[in-house]
Amino acid sequence: MTEPNADAIRPPIPERPLLRGERVWLRPLDERDLPAYVAGINDTEVGGPAGYKAPMSVEQAKGWLQHGNELWKKGEGFFFAVCELGDDRFIGTTWLKDVNLWHGSAELAIYMDREHIGAGF
Repeated sequence: MTEPNADAIRPPIPERPLLRGERVWLRPLDERDLPAYVAGINDTEVGGPAGYKAPMSVEQAKGWLQHGNELWKKGEGFFFAVCELGDDRFIGTTWLKDVNLWHGSAELAIYMDREHIGAGF
């Protein structure tokens, strides 16, 4: 039995995404993004400057994503995959965490893969 082509099982790219910039759009981060996310974290020239102190496995990232989804449900954190317009492949992440609606504050983090760092995304 052959494995289905990843492109064939991707959901369609929305014509009008919820969050869209001039060159990118954001969608909820999901498990299919984790191998690319982990590859960047484990790249010392990318993950180190982004604040990642130790390597991470895809299994560990699944736990992190589950925690992020729990924060989303409570309105305390929102985690997104960054994609180029016209494509749905992961090129980075952005998230709001430690959301405090009372104070109107949150921490914004942006992480881009090696090919997109400093490229105006």
